[in-house]
This record gives sequence, structure tokens and C-alpha cells, in this order.
Amino acid sequence: INEFSQTPYFWRDSQRPGPHNLYTSTERLRLHPAVTSALAPNLLPLTWQHNDAVSTSPQQLTISYPEPYTARWQYTVATQQFHRLDANGGAETTRSGSPIATDTVVVQFTDIKILDAIGRRSIRTLGEGEAMVVSKGTMELARWVRKNPFDRTTLVNVLGEPLPVNPGKIWWTIVPKNTAVTFE
Repeated sequence: INEFSQTPYFWRDSQRPGPHNLYTSTERLRLHPAVTSALAPNLLPLTWQHNDAVSTSPQQLTISYPEPYTARWQYTVATQQFHRLDANGGAETTRSGSPIATDTVVVQFTDIKILDAIGRRSIRTLGEGEAMVVSKGTMELARWVRKNPFDRTTLVNVLGEPLPVNPGKIWWTIVPKNTAVTFE
């Protein structure tokens, strides 16, 4: 779904700087003809599993972009969630003032090419590649797999078996292959 030609399915938050202010919702996407048509994909769900492995020390995931866009996620032991930090190390919040927090962060590495001087990008989302899954203060190396456009991107472990993900909020980030990502 192209947000430039399909604007009823997306909105921009004028209180956040562009281009990082584009949003959608499950309800809006379910109204799109590609989702409601007979040709709509039959998407298999992610594999869910409650993982009892929990870190008891604070961890930080850092995805290195040019500043001030470097993404930092700080694990909070008490909530077993990762909280998004801004460039100065402060908690990032939603418009309502709630901290941005997630149960799992997936980092998907792929080929991304800049197409023009405006910065439009071609992002490879078919095939497979490396991934990191960070949850409950632990990190697991994985692979992402998506064979055709009607498939859901799935995660597999190093043996090629479906990688279970803890239930809850998932923040899925797609980054260029050479992006420096640290978990410490």
C-alpha cells in the first residue's frame, strides 16, 4: 500500500518531525481493497512462545544511524520491556506523554538503495537475510524469510526452524545490511 497515493489509510502527526511522523492502524489497513479482496493473502501468524529467560541486568540495544537518528532501546528489568531513548538518553514519549516501550525489538537487515536526490529508497523485503530478536533483555540471532509478496515475513533460528516470539508489542525495524547494531 503506497502512502503517497493511498492517503486515507495513513496519517501524519504534525507534532513530530517528518519524515518520521507517518502512521497507520490495523483498522485503516483492513479497509484497503488489497486486504479485503479475494486475492488477499492468507497470512500465517507468527510463532508465539512465552520465554522464561529474562535478563536481570539493564541492557541497551543501539541501532547506529547518523545522529540525531540513532535508535536506542534500554531494557527495564521491572517491566521486562525496552524503552526508546532519544539522542540525549532521555525517554522518548508518545504525543500523550506515555513512554515508548515494547516487549520485543526485531532488527531486519536487508539491501536498501537510495534512488534519487530526494532520498527515496528501494528496500528489499523479499528473500531472506539476517535479523536480531531482542526480548526480555536477551538477544537471539535469526534470519528473516519472505518468499513472495503475499507471504508474511517470518523469523527462523540458526537451524531454520520457526523462531518463537514472546507475545506483546513488537517494534520491527528494517535497516541496511551494513548498519552497526550493538546489544550490551
